[in-house]
Amino acid sequence: MDVVFFILIACMGVGVGLLSGMFGIGGGTIIVPLLHLGFGLPITVATATSLFTIVPTSISGFVKHLRNHTANLKFGLLLGVAGACVSPIGVYLNAISPPLLVVIVAGIIIIGSASRMLMTGSATTPAYDESDTLCFDWRTVGGAIFIGAIAGLLSGYVGVGGGFIMVPLMVLFMHFPLKYAAGTSLVAIAILAIPGTVTYALFGNIEYAYGVALMVGSIPGAQVGAWLVTRFDERIMRRAFGCLLICVGALLVVNGVFFGE
Repeated sequence: MDVVFFILIACMGVGVGLLSGMFGIGGGTIIVPLLHLGFGLPITVATATSLFTIVPTSISGFVKHLRNHTANLKFGLLLGVAGACVSPIGVYLNAISPPLLVVIVAGIIIIGSASRMLMTGSATTPAYDESDTLCFDWRTVGGAIFIGAIAGLLSGYVGVGGGFIMVPLMVLFMHFPLKYAAGTSLVAIAILAIPGTVTYALFGNIEYAYGVALMVGSIPGAQVGAWLVTRFDERIMRRAFGCLLICVGALLVVNGVFFGE
């Protein structure tokens, strides 16, 4: 890989990192089609390289959110552990489902979440604020496990990170402001991505040159994204995230069409 090509991929990584830090998504839905359709990598290699990139990118964004008091480590760990436990069920369901069904289910869920985000106003009773406190009663713990399990199931079923469903669920049902939901989501995404990354690495499916190039941009990009999210009005961010979810749904449909071989 020559220097110009490396810089080009790193610049794309900056964009992935910005979205990750701002909205609490891993970026796999963007990275996979980028590597597969844009650079011709096999789908398995593109997916493996994406997971390899997601782990440090998510950690980078989460650390910045934690310093800004816009994330909760305990809640994120609960999300991640619950998701990791349920994710294999999603993988199994994916294996026995027609590819078109996977795309339809993913599209309905994502577009439905986007619609709720766009139709509802800003959260009025946040469960978490800048005092860095969150009451861990049975409702909070149960909510974290439920959201993590749903995200893990869909992550395994659809084959992308769970941030696209964790964030809107935290906003809609736990009444987290978007920036706190985004920051908390990132630690869960890192946990969900680690088992897959290790597995793909053992099978030699990761294209490390592409992964490192993406990281060079995505790691600092996630830091900037986590900083930017604190500078915008909550209503604007919710609308922007709702629009992003619609784009993600469209990307998944395109992925299903092209990756359905």
